[in-house]
Amino acid sequence: DEVVAKLPKAKQEAIASRRKKILQSGVTGVTHVVAEAPGGKKVYEYWQAAWDDAAGSRRTAKFSISRYGQKEALEMAKKAQRKGARAAKKK
Repeated sequence: DEVVAKLPKAKQEAIASRRKKILQSGVTGVTHVVAEAPGGKKVYEYWQAAWDDAAGSRRTAKFSISRYGQKEALEMAKKAQRKGARAAKKK
């Protein structure tokens, strides 16, 4: 903390804004996202699944942690990613 206090104000803010904990899913295409609402009044956390469909377009599905809880949202994202990737391979 003393070292950070000696840094210029801009550097201190940059260090403070870094994520303290990065959640990992262990699955390619499943990411934990922390997003701020416009105006910065509310922060949303969700797990996002991403895959390429048969036409080569990027598809995503988001699962809210506040709605489903950490574990269920993660499992839903993993399932959606697997399902999307499998469907793309079939076509």
